[in-house]
Amino acid sequence: MNIETGITPANLARAFLWRILKERGKTILLAPAGVMIFLSAFAVIAYAIPGLLTGPTMTALRQYAGQNFPDASQSKGMLCAALFAQGPFLMALLVAFSASGSASALITGEMRRGTFEILFSGIKNTTELVLGLMLTAVGISIVDWGLCMVTALAVSAAFVFFADAWRLVDMGQFIYGFTLSIPMALLGTATGTTISLKWPWVAQHRIGTTGNITQLVGALPSVLLLLYITFNPAADVAAVVTAAWFVSLMLFVLVCFGLAVGIKRTHFIGSSGV
Repeated sequence: MNIETGITPANLARAFLWRILKERGKTILLAPAGVMIFLSAFAVIAYAIPGLLTGPTMTALRQYAGQNFPDASQSKGMLCAALFAQGPFLMALLVAFSASGSASALITGEMRRGTFEILFSGIKNTTELVLGLMLTAVGISIVDWGLCMVTALAVSAAFVFFADAWRLVDMGQFIYGFTLSIPMALLGTATGTTISLKWPWVAQHRIGTTGNITQLVGALPSVLLLLYITFNPAADVAAVVTAAWFVSLMLFVLVCFGLAVGIKRTHFIGSSGV
């Protein structure tokens, strides 16, 4: 902490987060809107037109439905399998993609504004700034996750009610499954922050009109988990989520420590022209 200026990681995070949320405005609803559209489309296809699913996905949903919803009709079983077995992994993928992009945009944006040169006049070391940036990125991810979580639960509840499948639902396990987005968002945040600070030129490479390489790398763990649950439908979803929580938190702490001790002022000021 810098006592003379009162600049602390928490103060920096509050200032950054408040400004970013004001700048985002209504665009903050894009992530939950994406979850709503994607999850709704996936549920409709699984329930009404499963022939549009890929072979591995259809096989995984049918096997999961047979194991966990043996008394349900085929359409209801497919719907519940889509929402409970793969829904959390799809949402985690979207949230991780958004989290890594937000972290990258935060750092590259402040570099362009010259904010770091000003902050270093009141900060004695880079640790305070790194922690402040990580807290900001985590805060943004939590806001996005919260909105996406509410949206996913609302969409899922609507489809379960429509299909009259309430008796098939274990809401505790269902809600726990959707918490997978939190550790995936933390990994996305760590990835976006690390790449943008260490290799800012990588963060500049665009993919399409809105994505970049940082987001692809940040979403990679979620993609691997989705592939695992697709090709191993007998896997225990709750156990996979628990393992993901443990591994992700460990990696996040290690990345934070590595950045705190390994990032120098030149990583901020030397790349201000990004």
